[in-house]
Amino acid sequence: MTELLKLTWENIDDVCNKVSDLITKVNYKPEIIISIGRGGLIPSRILSDRLNVSNIYMYNVKLYTGINARKSKPTIEFFNCDVQNKSVLLVDDILDSGITVNAVLEDLLKKRPKAVRTATLYCREDSISKPTFYGSIVRKGLWIEFPWEKVETEKENK
Repeated sequence: MTELLKLTWENIDDVCNKVSDLITKVNYKPEIIISIGRGGLIPSRILSDRLNVSNIYMYNVKLYTGINARKSKPTIEFFNCDVQNKSVLLVDDILDSGITVNAVLEDLLKKRPKAVRTATLYCREDSISKPTFYGSIVRKGLWIEFPWEKVETEKENK
């Protein structure tokens, strides 16, 4: 069985504060927040409040098929948001391998935004890349259970 770290809503609030403080500290002011769905939905909403950004959109992306089980490359659904000449913050809950964020970033850059920065609440220590902003490093082999994934994770661990 995989080692599991069960996060609380308080953990999420704390790490969102840390990420928003990092973004504010470097004076990055996104006009749009783009969430990598589904994991980035809730962090995007929380960060939008802290950064005073009301425009949130979502890339619908699938990579994982279960705990520690994933496809070789993500499936990205059509994304049709006008980001040309806009500052964008791309948000996900965790950067595991970097495969998903990098695939979305590659697609997003084709749409010619003015600037793109990436933010995740957590970043795996052995990922192939790192987000611009992240709240905490996660060691290899530890599976994070976010509060919004509780039911999904419990089904997988039966």
